Amino acid sequence: MTTIEMLRFLIREEISHRSKATGQSTDAYPWVTSDERVSIYPNVEDEGGSLAVVQFLDDDDSVEKSFPDYEEASFWAASEVSRRKRERFSKEK
Repeated sequence: MTTIEMLRFLIREEISHRSKATGQSTDAYPWVTSDERVSIYPNVEDEGGSLAVVQFLDDDDSVEKSFPDYEEASFWAASEVSRRKRERFSKEK
């Protein structure tokens, strides 16, 4: 785990701890399970854009796509995780 990933993990843990104490959900990506890792970064190649990266830990696959803003990147990442989950569930018997 890189330093930035570790820092994000610690921040999410702190937010999670606070939300349990207050009863509020403030998880950045509530649709992500332990099988996925989602990261959305500012895209330095595209001024003002965002780069979404979705890693699927169960089969070591990842997808990434560039977007003009954070909201579109977040929507795409959620859609990609949902699509992959549906795909995986349809194959399981």
